[in-house]
Amino acid sequence: SAPSPVTEATSYDGSYEEEESQYTTPISYDNVKTFSDLSDEQIANIDFKELTRLMTEAGLSDEDVSAAKARRRRLKNRHSARVCSNKKREKCSELTETNKVLCKKIATLQSENALLRNENAGLKQTNH
Repeated sequence: SAPSPVTEATSYDGSYEEEESQYTTPISYDNVKTFSDLSDEQIANIDFKELTRLMTEAGLSDEDVSAAKARRRRLKNRHSARVCSNKKREKCSELTETNKVLCKKIATLQSENALLRNENAGLKQTNH
């Protein structure tokens, strides 16, 4: 029996470090004539009606259509998780940097406070 068209397209390479820009660049569908011509990126981003049309034209079984829809959902979820992870990492870096700045400011203020307390104590002693 022939392999399922749902599994023929390229598979996910396991890399979660791809940039979000992969999904923001225009995708060409010029060379797409059949469902099996679609890459993972195209499956994730193609208009759903167009995807349905290609699957219908390919004569996919109900089982293969369900598998293709599930695959599309997984690809979209993977992309969403990657974007979320990148945003979280960026926010964490920003907070770490803010924390460093604030820690330096605290140290400076504590030092200044200690100097002022010493100066104040010295002035109290000279006045008594």
